Amino acid sequence: MFFLRYPDIVEQEEERRVKSLRGTYHEPIEPPCRWRDWVTDRKRHELSEEQGLGSFLSFVNDELFPYLKKSWRNARSGK
Repeated sequence: MFFLRYPDIVEQEEERRVKSLRGTYHEPIEPPCRWRDWVTDRKRHELSEEQGLGSFLSFVNDELFPYLKKSWRNARSGK
């Protein structure tokens, strides 16, 4: 899953660039599916401590990956 870090870096750089030009930035990946949202210690702690490690894995398998798959399909189809 570490491969998801690179798109987040690119997204952050693009967001800074657009905002420096006083433009409006639209996130291609929405929270909580952005790397910086779910990989933080706080989010991992929240998912694993409150509901067990299975909750974190459920988030990744049942929410994150399906969201990314749908986003990828939409991007390929031009939606």
